[in-house]
Amino acid sequence: MGLPLLTSLLLHPGVARAETARLLPDGSTVVYAGLGLSTSRKLRYGDGTTTDADGDPIGDATLDRLVKPRIDLYAGHGVTPWLQVSARLPLVSAFALADGDTGPCPDQGPAGFCDPVVSVGEAGVEARFGAVTGDLSVTPALAVTSDIWNAGSRGRYTSTGDASVAVVPGLLLSYERDLGAWSIAVTGSGRFAWNVGRRTLDYGPAAPLAAPGDEFFEVGEVTVGLPAPVALAVGIEGVQRPSGVDWEGSYYSEYWVDNEDRWAVLRYQHVAVRGRLSVSAGDAMGLHLQGGRVVDVRNGPPDTWDFGIGWHRYFAPRSR
Repeated sequence: MGLPLLTSLLLHPGVARAETARLLPDGSTVVYAGLGLSTSRKLRYGDGTTTDADGDPIGDATLDRLVKPRIDLYAGHGVTPWLQVSARLPLVSAFALADGDTGPCPDQGPAGFCDPVVSVGEAGVEARFGAVTGDLSVTPALAVTSDIWNAGSRGRYTSTGDASVAVVPGLLLSYERDLGAWSIAVTGSGRFAWNVGRRTLDYGPAAPLAAPGDEFFEVGEVTVGLPAPVALAVGIEGVQRPSGVDWEGSYYSEYWVDNEDRWAVLRYQHVAVRGRLSVSAGDAMGLHLQGGRVVDVRNGPPDTWDFGIGWHRYFAPRSR
């Protein structure tokens, strides 16, 4: 669905050298290519305690399984000792495994609601400005993201984006320390996505309503480098869209039936945990395996899993 989970996962690709707040060396480049898959089958109404018109609680709905395979492409370059620029381009597909017994396919939604989609996901460019003090790196960042090409499919069950343009300031912090043959890195980041390409809905009980509203992203991660050429990382991420409406009777009657922004007007938040295994193939290359799962959600899929595998290549600065 057109919810922020996929966006947030792609915002932080599994690239060992790009995940840290420490900038790439001046003149160096890192590229990453990988395959990913996100899947879910349930939908949570509100925070899981929403009630119907009779006051009875509404639990999670079971839907046809939604599958979103993707190709992740990323490149970063150290322009100066204090400036790094990067770009990402996800190629995304989405389809539903309809079993005929559960909604929304084909029993709910408008025509074409569950048709498969192949598209470009949310692409973005980012600049990072670094300041390093000993083992501590502090890196302000500014990105611009867009997926306006997803306007025609944004309301589908198989949506691959909200068709928005966002300016995304952020701040990354990391502490890295060598412990003999071991190493440890603690990284945290926060970003605010200001959606400048949003629509405004001027009807319904919550009007005026932004579609989509602005969003917050937070990530915390601990990476441990082992004596072998292996690193293990565990992390937690949060996403919040404070504005919008909860999934209830007025939402269904006002925004679900005829509104292509049915997903973008939902008040949304989730907490997810994730892990990554990185295997180095020398100083210049590495393989990354990662997985994550949503553990708490509001107005979204409570059973979302995400998996990825990718490879990075580092190009050292040319001698001058």
